[in-house]
Amino acid sequence: MFSLDKKTLALMLFSLLLAFYAGVKYAGFIQSGKPAATIFLDGGESLTANAEKEEEGNMYIEVYVGGQVEKPGVYRLPKGARVYQAVEQAGGITDRADLKYVPLARILEDEETIWIPSPEEVTGLDSSYVSTFYTSGGNNAGKVNINTASAEELAAKLNGIGPQLAKRIVDYRNQNGKFKSIDEIKNVSGIGEKRFEQIKDQICVR
Repeated sequence: MFSLDKKTLALMLFSLLLAFYAGVKYAGFIQSGKPAATIFLDGGESLTANAEKEEEGNMYIEVYVGGQVEKPGVYRLPKGARVYQAVEQAGGITDRADLKYVPLARILEDEETIWIPSPEEVTGLDSSYVSTFYTSGGNNAGKVNINTASAEELAAKLNGIGPQLAKRIVDYRNQNGKFKSIDEIKNVSGIGEKRFEQIKDQICVR
């Protein structure tokens, strides 16, 4: 009578179990129409997790809140959030805040800056300048003094001046002393004649 040793029997049993497992996985693939295995990207993140992260990113915005708030910084809020919610995230206003011209009910946009001014910053402003907190008249009322303004203030109040360019302005001032005229700001790398035309009515030196 034909007989098998224990080693051969064990090998056959293992092969049968392996074939059964493969059949179950294949049946699951056919039934669901999806591969049973998870596909991973470089770095170990799965495609599913990556898609979920992208979807989540589309649901939120990030804004900078500065000026007269308790905790200036960048904050993440859901799309459709309003200015007052960003201010709340930043710990609320200080006792030096002047909210007269701050549009608290306005819907926020991604990557924008919210600046809460002090009473001195809004002195003489007209309500038509609600979102910028400066005037473009012939005097210096409400204009940004580039000899004293912080990088955050420059980025928040000047057209076309982002955080990096604002930092360059402050660095130039620290290295060369106070600006003697507004035209001198053109010596800062990244500020040419075109950009100067955008901001010349918004700045002053004192």
